[in-house]
Amino acid sequence: VLSTDAASLSFIATMPDRPAKVAVLEVRIRTKQDLQSAMITSAMLEKISNVQYIIFKSDVPCTATEIKKLVPATLTGITVLYDVQQTS
Repeated sequence: VLSTDAASLSFIATMPDRPAKVAVLEVRIRTKQDLQSAMITSAMLEKISNVQYIIFKSDVPCTATEIKKLVPATLTGITVLYDVQQTS
């Protein structure tokens, strides 16, 4: 499992020593602005090609449609899951 937050997600593409055997990429979304910056790209997954699941954990209310926009349709073979914390 490789865990990160949306603000640091872009660093995955430039990390010099990315782990090659990552089955799960977990992304924490802390703010509504993070929904704009949490886009997954193929460059991010280039060196960690074993990713089978991407899990978005959101601290802010969002919809399945907003989450689906974060993963391009060209990334096939990856299951996208999400957990949204609903405030009461």
